[in-house]
Amino acid sequence: MNKHQKTIILSAVLATSYAQQSSAGGFRIPESSIGGIALSNALVANPTLTDAFTYNYAAMGFHEGTIISLAGFGIAVDSSVTPGGPNAATGKVKNKSDDAVLPALYLMQQINNRWSWGLQAGVPFGLETVWPADTFSSFYTADTALGAGGSIAGLHPTDSDLQLFNISPSIGLNLSDNLSVAVGLDHYTIKSVDVNSVGSRLKGDGNDLGWNLGVMYRTSAWTWGASFHSETEIDIKGSLSIIGSEKIAGRSQLTLPYRFQMGAHYQHSDKLAVEIDLERVGWHAHEKTVLRTEQGDILSTNTNNWTDNTNIRLGMTWQLNPKTQLLFGTGYSETPASEHYFDATIAGNDTYMMSMGVTRQLSHGWAIKAAYQYAWVKDRTVSGRDYITQIAGSGGSNVDPNGSDAYNGKYKGDAHMVGIGITKAF
Repeated sequence: MNKHQKTIILSAVLATSYAQQSSAGGFRIPESSIGGIALSNALVANPTLTDAFTYNYAAMGFHEGTIISLAGFGIAVDSSVTPGGPNAATGKVKNKSDDAVLPALYLMQQINNRWSWGLQAGVPFGLETVWPADTFSSFYTADTALGAGGSIAGLHPTDSDLQLFNISPSIGLNLSDNLSVAVGLDHYTIKSVDVNSVGSRLKGDGNDLGWNLGVMYRTSAWTWGASFHSETEIDIKGSLSIIGSEKIAGRSQLTLPYRFQMGAHYQHSDKLAVEIDLERVGWHAHEKTVLRTEQGDILSTNTNNWTDNTNIRLGMTWQLNPKTQLLFGTGYSETPASEHYFDATIAGNDTYMMSMGVTRQLSHGWAIKAAYQYAWVKDRTVSGRDYITQIAGSGGSNVDPNGSDAYNGKYKGDAHMVGIGITKAF
């Protein structure tokens, strides 16, 4: 490997890999309770379901005693790309990511008539994509055309994985019988950032602290709620292993976006209630990603230019009988990634979802819950700028494939999520 090839890898692989994994936060997992799965996350203004705690901690103010819930979610993703020219006509290629099982826990306890406290743990962000090494032939074509000796071919993405865990303690205050507020902390731990390509392996981890606020106001039939989670920048330390060369230490940041959700809940009758929510997610935080050495020197800067996105959710509950409640939901989430910066290592399509669930009350304060959600993405055909011209025109300094024809193709996919949990009220 000559000096020029090493320069390409250091200035491009590191930058684009961290940028891709940073952008991978765009693959958000908003489902944080069984009720959240069943109602497509329309829970920020629900004063009756205990599953609403994880969407708005102010909901604790409308419940008494001690409540603890434990749940598990299973996620199966089926996504694919049919590469388009100048990529070779290989037909449909499936993302070979594994199914995932995620835990979720929440606990609340009423201290007195005004105060309560809670604790929630779960996985609010995550990603895994696995593309076979021959999916995007443009990387190899560019390498041959420019005589890069394997350094451009080595940028072909293979597997990307983000494992993140969150613990949120909170405290709530009833300002009146109808108004509750809450404040809490969000502690994020990145257990592993693992971004690999044909020519390199990048690993890192880190943790940091954010904060959240919630408010809920209830009248006789209507309840309004809102919650806000702060933007949080997590310092990541890791290493890049270049195949056939040395390992290099570096550090960067992964910025988790702010999330603001507000909604209205209407109790139409003893049996029927409906809720509509809007959410705004601050993906503008991914304007740039900077990679530095351990000493703080800048190795590379990569531009992402994501935009804030808006999500809409609608949920309905039906009290079938005194012990059984049915839940239904639907929702839509727009992608924050434009075609100008499209990245095949993350989910870059608009998403739709439909869901259902059931809660069954048992004796002695126990309840069991189950839910299912089906999500599908809007098909997206990507046609980017000429990759070879981009590299040649920059003299080899701009080899970032995002937004180029290296990722041309038609992307589609869907996902199934199932969850089951138990709740105990004391």
